[in-house]
Amino acid sequence: HQVRPLRLLIPVVLYHGNAAWTYQPLSGYLGLVPEALSRFVPEFEYLLVNLSALPEDRLLRFRNAFLGLSAFLIKHS
Repeated sequence: HQVRPLRLLIPVVLYHGNAAWTYQPLSGYLGLVPEALSRFVPEFEYLLVNLSALPEDRLLRFRNAFLGLSAFLIKHS
């Protein structure tokens, strides 16, 4: 049994709403978390992609056509 190396995962948030979204840590969205539970709140950075701000033609020119079309559909859902 060969052990595979771990893969790096980069969390990405796709936003497609009308209101502005300002980047903040995940704990900022949860409000006040009791200290006894705070160790269960993940603290990591994520990439915020505001689909509302990206023009449709740019989405459809993504190198990966499936990803571009998916982003386009999410933006207009």
